[in-house]
Amino acid sequence: PDLRSAKDAAAYMRKIHALVRYLDICDGNMQEGSLRCDANVSVRRRGLGDTGAMPLGELAKKVSLKKSTLTNAVDRLEAAGEVVRVPSPTDRRRIEVQLTAADRRTRQLYAEVSREMSALFYRGIAEVDIDRFERTAERILVNLESER
Repeated sequence: PDLRSAKDAAAYMRKIHALVRYLDICDGNMQEGSLRCDANVSVRRRGLGDTGAMPLGELAKKVSLKKSTLTNAVDRLEAAGEVVRVPSPTDRRRIEVQLTAADRRTRQLYAEVSREMSALFYRGIAEVDIDRFERTAERILVNLESER
């Protein structure tokens, strides 16, 4: 899936949790390791997109992460050559984060892998059944969230 914020990742995981419990294929107990999730939220795609450079604080708000958490992610992305930190053209005290050409190649690869995974996941399933499945999973999630 294309996860673009921490909120998206949590919602997606709640759907999966509800689905495995509904289908009775797993007890969904994450504390005991029955169900596990390693979500990677994309700072690049949702946050920066094609906007050019953006201040770190603004980017943190946009991707729903704490600034300290985002700083660590940006450090890793910078080390991988995906982003660079640049001085703000309007405020010498401020540093902005900007995508690099390497990020564009990574996004193309990510899109290709995502398409392949979706094709594998939904292979042999009619579009109407996919839509029904996704609507049902969404209703299950709403039901579970209303019980909190």
